[in-house]
Amino acid sequence: MRGNNVPKSTRSKKILAVAKCAALGSVAVTAALLNLVLHDWVASLHLAFVIVFWLITLGLGAHALTVAIATRGRRNGEDPDGPGGGRGGPGPDPVDPLVPDPLGHQDDFGLAA
Repeated sequence: MRGNNVPKSTRSKKILAVAKCAALGSVAVTAALLNLVLHDWVASLHLAFVIVFWLITLGLGAHALTVAIATRGRRNGEDPDGPGGGRGGPGPDPVDPLVPDPLGHQDDFGLAA
């Protein structure tokens, strides 16, 4: 039960600090390994920054895609407003013939004749 009485803003700052330290540590290790091959600290450091943050970006993108797919699969077609209509059949017709302009897009406020 560690950290239950710590304010939320302090917890999020600690998590952010840990993430920053992990990223910088990964950059340092990658730069050291690249220096063994390139024999140039400046080039190794620049390339390490690019590689690590590229991997972080790919990881965050993959996580977002996985969550979106899992959320969509969890609904099991129960989206009544979607094109398939879900379990309740097709949704309401987006263009109701009884109302010629439901959103008022045709109002020109007298600007066009």
